[in-house]
Amino acid sequence: KGVFKTAYCEGQKKLSWISEYGSVTFNQFGKEFPLGGMNEKGLVIEELNSWGRTPRDDNKYHLNEFQWTQFCLDNFATTEELLDGIDSIVIVPLFINLHYLITDSSGNTVIIEFYDGRKYTYNGSDLPYPVLSNNHYENSLVYLGNFRGFGGDMEIRPDVSSNGRFVKVASMLESREPQNTIGESAFEILDSVSQKDTQWSIVYDITDRSVHYK
Repeated sequence: KGVFKTAYCEGQKKLSWISEYGSVTFNQFGKEFPLGGMNEKGLVIEELNSWGRTPRDDNKYHLNEFQWTQFCLDNFATTEELLDGIDSIVIVPLFINLHYLITDSSGNTVIIEFYDGRKYTYNGSDLPYPVLSNNHYENSLVYLGNFRGFGGDMEIRPDVSSNGRFVKVASMLESREPQNTIGESAFEILDSVSQKDTQWSIVYDITDRSVHYK
């Protein structure tokens, strides 16, 4: 906390800020470019690859797709604060469009996506399953509706595709029995959808403000 930061992007509307909260983050490309993390207030953000045209607005401040995660962890304590505070910012991707799964210490969860030149948010009744893969959330929900237990008649079968992983995790969350610890159950779910190029698996214990990873 208390660190001055500036957006790494081209253009005149570069956002600068001083971090209000400390955080633990996981970074593939370097410090301050996180793929995800948790701040001291229990706000957690994780991302997955997405696609589509992000909104453009030269009158708003610009951030790249990774620093957006860090900015939110630095400045917001809750999901509600985040939703109220990001409308003055547009993401200008460095590498790829991302979408984000976000939750806070009260369990308030939201998915935020940017494509077709606009922002999409899913929370409350719009977010029946707090799961995200590499497809747009609405697309994954439609696909999930084909399977038994979710409105359809198809049996859930091994499927390593993005939507297949979404179905697998949603079904495991629905059928999960109490286990020794939440962490063990979460790692079991993550292991079930790991891929050959999986580099890390991360479980955030928001209640204890602890992070478990392998």
